[in-house]
Amino acid sequence: MLSVRNEIAKLKADMMDENMKNNHNTPCCAKYDFAGGQTVGQPVVPPENAKPFDWSIFDGHDWSYLLSHQPQFADKCDWGKFKESNDYSNARERIFIPARHDWPKLLTYQPQFADKCDKWASIGEWDWVELLVKQPQFADKCDKWANFSGYTWVELLVKQPQFADKCDWTIFEGGDWSKLLSEQPQFADKCYWAKLDSENWADLLGKQPQFADKCNWAEFYWAEFYCWSRLLWKQPQFADKCDWTRLSVSQCASLLSDHPQFVDKCDKWASIDANDWVCLLEKQPQFADKCDKWASFDATDWRNLLFVQPQFADKCDKWANFDGTDWAYLLSKQPQFADKCDNWTKLSVGYSMKWCTDDWRMVFAIGNWAFLLSTQPQFADKCDWRSLDGYDWARLLVEQPQFADSCDDWRLLDDDKYYPHRIGMDEFDGSPLEFDTTCWSILLAKRPEFVDKCGITKLYKDDWVLILSEQPQLLAKCYPSA
Repeated sequence: MLSVRNEIAKLKADMMDENMKNNHNTPCCAKYDFAGGQTVGQPVVPPENAKPFDWSIFDGHDWSYLLSHQPQFADKCDWGKFKESNDYSNARERIFIPARHDWPKLLTYQPQFADKCDKWASIGEWDWVELLVKQPQFADKCDKWANFSGYTWVELLVKQPQFADKCDWTIFEGGDWSKLLSEQPQFADKCYWAKLDSENWADLLGKQPQFADKCNWAEFYWAEFYCWSRLLWKQPQFADKCDWTRLSVSQCASLLSDHPQFVDKCDKWASIDANDWVCLLEKQPQFADKCDKWASFDATDWRNLLFVQPQFADKCDKWANFDGTDWAYLLSKQPQFADKCDNWTKLSVGYSMKWCTDDWRMVFAIGNWAFLLSTQPQFADKCDWRSLDGYDWARLLVEQPQFADSCDDWRLLDDDKYYPHRIGMDEFDGSPLEFDTTCWSILLAKRPEFVDKCGITKLYKDDWVLILSEQPQLLAKCYPSA
């Protein structure tokens, strides 16, 4: 079974044409070595015949990312490499095909470089919105106002309502109105209320209940989009407008998980299935005496429930069915259940999903041992260190650098088999960041003290973009090989 990292790579490979793949996966023009394993802060003695760092390996995309973080390198930049191309035929392409929006990405975070930009006319609709949200002073450069869709107008007006005089309100759909008025209710006089459907009303009234008199309650859908449950989660005062007999069992269970006061309206206990019981008991354990589905809980159900409600452990009869991922996940939060694990070798197989410590929007897959030891280092004596690959070591050492002595082959971090690494989320537009890197960039960007372990003879240019963006002092360690 493909890991999540490999699935991402496969999806991207399927989406991109051959030219894009060839251009994106380009190693450095020259090989690079770290100089003599010297530690950061010591004087650097260049190797014999050393040459300056070859800045020409970076394209506009690289410069945009690097200068957004480290503007002091601007004097090295070839500004002519900046490009703009971000035409998407669908939303899936927006996620998996890297856009070339070099200028708006840079100017969003470093507006002082505006005088270098000669591509204003090439900046697309989406990028103008992203740029103006953060830097509205560039509005006089924008020539794409007529191209903005209702959706993009909403994205802009939510953050910068002063641009309303440029907006064509007639292009707004119901979802656009719902999102805009949820954040900027002062535009209600512009709204054509008939465009809002039940889903739109549920979202709008969830944040702005004062518009209830505009809603046609008789036309609320009952099953589609869980409209009632979505509304009542946030605004339980509308409960008297709801026909509770028409809510599904799952909707009732979901409502009770957030609003237990509705217990007298949701008398469908016998029909709640195991999955809904787990979701309900995670938040409302007081309903445990009404549950008759304990025997139907599988290992994953128990793992998820015990993660937040460990007091139900005496009811669990599926300990033997836990796989390595289940154990890694549960023990990362509830280490007291370690004595229930009768086979630690299970953790040597499979992956766990871990939220990025720097960005809640980003999740990545790492080996179970790396996942567990990142938060519960006391289990190190149980670990089969041979099961960790380079990616696991990079992620683990970022969190727990004391395990460096357990790594007996640093060459594992030379590995780039997980092309492309998902490093994080793009600050500019929220899309996944994709770089062709070894595992060293993940480690050295956060833990520069391991530079002396880096014995590789080649790094991709994207390694250097990421490393220098976080640790610019490591430039002094790098020289082109003879």
